[in-house]
Amino acid sequence: MSAAILERMREKLEEVLPRPDAASALFSALSRWGSRIPASDSELTSFVAGPLRDELSHRLQTLPLKRVLAGLEDVLATAGAPTADHEILIEVDASPTWRDEASTAAMRSISGPVSVLVIAFTGAFAIRLRAVLGDDVIDVEARADLPGIERALATDPVLTIVDALDETTIAVDLLADALVRATRTKTVVWGSELPHGRRVIDAADVRGLELSGVATDEGVGAILDLVVSRRA
Repeated sequence: MSAAILERMREKLEEVLPRPDAASALFSALSRWGSRIPASDSELTSFVAGPLRDELSHRLQTLPLKRVLAGLEDVLATAGAPTADHEILIEVDASPTWRDEASTAAMRSISGPVSVLVIAFTGAFAIRLRAVLGDDVIDVEARADLPGIERALATDPVLTIVDALDETTIAVDLLADALVRATRTKTVVWGSELPHGRRVIDAADVRGLELSGVATDEGVGAILDLVVSRRA
């Protein structure tokens, strides 16, 4: 599914839902779909008729739901050939350079897309973030290896997300050491109620770094709000 198709879908949802709610519904539907973005015509149709319809049915009454679904069907009918899955990678060969300064408690505001690092075994969470928010809002990278995480953190992303639902093979203590050295990024643990999420939070805490946690039953909306709210 191309970014343009998803953007048009989100625009349809925003006709009846606030933008954060529209993005949250789309993200949740993509999560239910699987680890990648629907690509073929049949997958797009199944996605709208299945996970997305189910998510919207919890948020909309019958008449608005019918109008939105009809609009989404129009998008699919005129979208043209979808593109392949997104690739979210960074290629940086230089060693990280850490700043010797106190950790910034509050997230800074910026103009332009908000830089986000996702620490996870796969790029699924990062792909969904970019898909539902758009390149004008978010500049997202996904990393699963410690050297890659350290290089990405050294570029001072505004927000770092540790996905405890998709944990890496990195030792928690080594990950916590890297997060502590990243003084200009705010780190959030998605799935803070899970064992891996709890371990990351505890390991950072004993190093003097307090991480924010978002439990899965709270929904991803809190993370989406964090990203959107950082735009100046």
